[in-house]
Amino acid sequence: NFFRWTTFHRENHAQFYPSYFNLRKKKITLWGYLFSWKFLDHANDEIRREFTFHSGVQQHRDELFRQLTKQRGGDVVFVGVHVRRGDFLAERHQNAGFGVPQLSYYVKAFATLRELLPNSSLVFIVASDDLTWCESNLKASDVVILNKRSPGLHLA
Repeated sequence: NFFRWTTFHRENHAQFYPSYFNLRKKKITLWGYLFSWKFLDHANDEIRREFTFHSGVQQHRDELFRQLTKQRGGDVVFVGVHVRRGDFLAERHQNAGFGVPQLSYYVKAFATLRELLPNSSLVFIVASDDLTWCESNLKASDVVILNKRSPGLHLA
């Protein structure tokens, strides 16, 4: 029964709570967002093993980078951009304070990097759950919007 579980709730999402490692009960619910890397530091090697891309995904990613480097003629600075919109557009997420950045956020971010790296061949690689919005709003000569490929490639 869920209600017999001991629940620990923390409001400060970025704080590390060492006491969590001393919890002895078997039925525990940790409520909140445990954003500190310290919660998972002990499992670093295992996490890296589990989140290593399969060779097919790596090859696909490497081929994409080779093609883009060849098209741009040499040294390319790749900038990965993840545009998450789908579920964050839902009313429940909006009411909870989660939102999606306005277009101006992306425009300013891209412009800032173009300004900081004026002599670089920049390529912004955009992965998103809302390709239509990205194609309508982020198109530029230095922007590549990944089509509906595997989620693994989007992450790689």
